[in-house]
Amino acid sequence: MWLLLFLNFFSLKTFVSRFQIAASIAKIAATGLVIGTGFYMLIFKGETENLHSPFAGTNWNIGAIVSALFSCLFSYDGWDILNFGAEEIEKPKRTMPLAIVIGMVCIALIYVAVNFAYFVVLTPSQILSSDAVAMTFAQVALKQAAFIMPIFVAVLLVGSLNSTMFSASRYLQAAAKEGHLPSFISGINPITDSPRTALTIHILIAMVISFAGNLDSLISYVAFAQWSQRACTMGALIWIRFRRWPVHPEKIRMPIVMPIFFCLVCTTLVVVTIIDDISSAAVGLGIWAGGFIIYMLLIFDRALPSSSTYRRITHKINNNTTEWAQIIFDVMPEQGDDSEREYAIGGSPHKVFAIDAKSEALSDFIFASLEEDLVKTRL
Repeated sequence: MWLLLFLNFFSLKTFVSRFQIAASIAKIAATGLVIGTGFYMLIFKGETENLHSPFAGTNWNIGAIVSALFSCLFSYDGWDILNFGAEEIEKPKRTMPLAIVIGMVCIALIYVAVNFAYFVVLTPSQILSSDAVAMTFAQVALKQAAFIMPIFVAVLLVGSLNSTMFSASRYLQAAAKEGHLPSFISGINPITDSPRTALTIHILIAMVISFAGNLDSLISYVAFAQWSQRACTMGALIWIRFRRWPVHPEKIRMPIVMPIFFCLVCTTLVVVTIIDDISSAAVGLGIWAGGFIIYMLLIFDRALPSSSTYRRITHKINNNTTEWAQIIFDVMPEQGDDSEREYAIGGSPHKVFAIDAKSEALSDFIFASLEEDLVKTRL
């Protein structure tokens, strides 16, 4: 994890994208091996006994279906990750819709084929009792060559971690840039454009959350919070579309039926979870409430207590953390452009966490020294 953090500190094109390509190749190779082996066993060995009653023992309870959808949709989350990197994509209006559609179709076909191959070789009881289905499949079907599967799985898991790190850090950086998080998180390295502070914050949060429970529980908590956020986002988008508020000139506009349908799906998943699995919903809502309280008490300027002492302390903390972030991570804080924020919300911009002259002077000194060092290096 820390090695990936170090790699993400540098240019996306230099290190991260190349490693992600290698991880994607490993993922395709692993799934291709499973699919090829499964169809070989089906065609040449006649293994069909597990395919006669594919839906036997299925639990049609709506809560169980939603829980399964959360886990399944978690695997298809690549379309969402792509959106967080829109600023680093060339011709996003053309590239993003193509990448999302082509990627989703390919992934859906691959996942269906992989699961079909699993059921050709393994019984339902073997799949349910296995902690790592791919490894069980390799032990049964590949015999002595099963050692290759853990290698593929390890590489693709690291690749998945890398893509999550990329998306989450951009999400944090963009929120801080618009004043929704402390400004030190918005720091960008001027040479590599890497959001180093946001990357570090993401890693620290991930390490803490990893001790919070088992994997299934974590997926349930994260999925509920994630789909709640998407429902709210789609609701806001629909409201903006119907009110005809001005938006960013480089928008990617889709037919209105698509956000309406997606909002209904998100809302259904959230409501069913609240009814059927209140414990997971309570944790997700608790996270939401905690974030809202922190935002209102420490970040949103209009909601801060009117006490001048309180405001002075919060701004002092923000400026000090920003200065230290500039020194430690070699970054420059960013703030959203006024025109962009007007386009985004359809109202007058309201800046939060303005950096004072002391912070600007410090950043100028840091980057002037950095440029001098680079010139000396070239000489």
